[in-house]
Amino acid sequence: MESTPTPSGDEGELVTWFPPGSDWPENILDNWPRMLELTRGKSYRLDRALVYASLAVTESGGREDAIGDGGDAVGLFQLHARGAGAGMSVEERKDPEAQYKRFIPVIDKAFDQAIAEGLRGRETAVRTGQLAERPYDDPENAYDGPYQYGKTYARLRETIEWAHRLELG
Repeated sequence: MESTPTPSGDEGELVTWFPPGSDWPENILDNWPRMLELTRGKSYRLDRALVYASLAVTESGGREDAIGDGGDAVGLFQLHARGAGAGMSVEERKDPEAQYKRFIPVIDKAFDQAIAEGLRGRETAVRTGQLAERPYDDPENAYDGPYQYGKTYARLRETIEWAHRLELG
């Protein structure tokens, strides 16, 4: 890990560095630059990348090989065999690129819906998680339990802001 913060991309606010001794799972630290890259050219870029990371940390602890729900949920975003991971093998669901390809469009659609509802920051992460967990075309039946997404988002945001302040010194 780098010893000094480094901005990423064309927006100075996007910092790819985490503080020494960070307790964030190593896979999230490894995947953070890719999550930022996936947001290039999209609105609310930093919030979007933080939401991606928040969902991954909350769902799997940031582990690409995480298996839950009796073996049915696999990978960073815990793609379920009877849900977003339908038709994918366990090995495919452990592959972060396959996870991104399958689930980022779902997260993006849910994120855009949360923004359209007027939400920002932590509330955006909570609502995105709710909508991504259940059919986003039926917001009335969205899952209302993943408030941990908001807590994880807040911690990630604090870490990014801390690194950015350190960079501005």
